[in-house]
Amino acid sequence: MSNSCNVLTWDSAHFGFNIGKVEPGFLSELSHEELTDWSRQNDVCCLYLTCEISDKKSISYAEKNGFRLVDMRITLEKYLANLGDIEPINEIRYSTDADVPHLKAIAHSIYHDTRFYYDERFPKDKVDTLYETWIEKSHTGFADAVLVYDNGNSILGYISCHLKADSVGNIGLVGVAETAQGMKLGGKLVRSALAWFAEKGVIKATVVTQGRNLRAQRLYQREGFITSSIELIFHKWF
Repeated sequence: MSNSCNVLTWDSAHFGFNIGKVEPGFLSELSHEELTDWSRQNDVCCLYLTCEISDKKSISYAEKNGFRLVDMRITLEKYLANLGDIEPINEIRYSTDADVPHLKAIAHSIYHDTRFYYDERFPKDKVDTLYETWIEKSHTGFADAVLVYDNGNSILGYISCHLKADSVGNIGLVGVAETAQGMKLGGKLVRSALAWFAEKGVIKATVVTQGRNLRAQRLYQREGFITSSIELIFHKWF
């Protein structure tokens, strides 16, 4: 089963218990007993399963074998060929080391739409620090760029940018401070990321958000993104 299941090292280390992932293409070939045995042998407490919303076999397997639907993963895309000129926003700049505590403070409490909050078996303090760690790692090299919105008094938002193969750019984390919600900073951050991608020769930008995060979906749609795929995410606990 080495090709169909694997232990996720980073997730396991962060949450303090072993977490595994099962590939959906193997589900019709795996019996529930085989999957349970592998999980026990590897001391796995939770298994992730992500599958296309049209994958009837995987969804049926999941429903019959104790997997719980916890989220919808929506991928959106935007081609940049006709992007046009985007006027620079004075308040947006690259992140610095001094910004990291402020970025982590924003990340601490704004991601309540994610599957880790929805699944109550994940410790909430660990979920909070998951996104704090994510944005810190993004600044220190995990992302190719982190842009921040600095109004001169405080950091009010951030967006991380990743360069992928085939001239694709991916937006990672987007965060706006709770005190700045409703100020349309999200759109400014997204447009700045698109301008940065265009400067790097990116042809297509992609971003992933949650099915229950309607605010984020509307943000990306307003900026010209369209949905390219929808996946279902399941968790199974042992």
